[in-house]
Amino acid sequence: MDIGIIGYKGHSKKLFDLMVKNSRVSKVIVFCRDFRVAKDLSINNEIKKAYFTSDLSDLLNLNGIVISSENESHVSYIKTFLKSDTAIFCEKPACVDLDEYNFLNNLSQKDKRKIYFNFNFKKSTLYKEIDEILKENIYGKPFNVSIRVTHGLAYNIEFKNNWRSKKENIFQTIAGNVGIHYINLLEHFFGKSINAQINLNSISDRKVYDTANIYIDFEKNVSSSILLSYASPYSNNIVIYFTDAIIEFNEDKIYLFNPRETFNKQGLFVSPKKRILKKIEKNLTEKSLEESVNFFITELSNKRNFSIKQFNENIQSSLTIIQSVISPKIK
Repeated sequence: MDIGIIGYKGHSKKLFDLMVKNSRVSKVIVFCRDFRVAKDLSINNEIKKAYFTSDLSDLLNLNGIVISSENESHVSYIKTFLKSDTAIFCEKPACVDLDEYNFLNNLSQKDKRKIYFNFNFKKSTLYKEIDEILKENIYGKPFNVSIRVTHGLAYNIEFKNNWRSKKENIFQTIAGNVGIHYINLLEHFFGKSINAQINLNSISDRKVYDTANIYIDFEKNVSSSILLSYASPYSNNIVIYFTDAIIEFNEDKIYLFNPRETFNKQGLFVSPKKRILKKIEKNLTEKSLEESVNFFITELSNKRNFSIKQFNENIQSSLTIIQSVISPKIK
């Protein structure tokens, strides 16, 4: 099958490599808006199944199209390719404002089934383990999730000129770019957001938003707090509080704290003993991205449509951010 990709560097390059690697893909046509870039890439290309173009029409009527361009261009490209019979793999976010959300929400079921929005956490070991734990229902009722994802990118000399440092749109900030993955995951398990608040801050004093605190309540009476920062040492953990246990996902291990009734010799509450519940693989996002691409190609090969439930769930995550109370205000 023939696949087109909009975008050629960064995350787009990862998608390109995975498409080229897939044995079911016979041709990958990459669209670059700049004619000179497309020409240079063509001259230096050593991959037989890869082609580069600056003519968007070259990507029309292929089996599938991958949209991995700027966030603000996603819906525009979706409109273009919905006119053909091309299946669409679109990177998150689905949309960046209310008009775009309404356009997607009002699409026919036939059109919705053509589109796969990539939130690849749902193809990860993390998703599978949380899903299994919740289905087992042996730790009581979940009621709070605490997420902490940090590293020191803001102190990199190149960060000021990086697109992640822009303030033009909430989806360009760490809250929209990174946070939407976790919002999407939590909404999948705990229902729609009842309300959401996003607090942005600059910790590195570089006049950019390098840190976000996101607070959300969900339909299933679960609350969450999400700390995201480019201005701190590396951390990556998710803690789910149940009525009878605490479960922590930290790198390649899942830790269990229980039972609830744990006392010291004086009869006072103390923290339960920490135990390793399970070990899981590292580099979850790299593996899950490959799983997402393989899923898209497999569904395409078998001429199956994509889930409308997943479509609606994925555009909802954009709506949650669009309707959030954001401080300080941003577009």
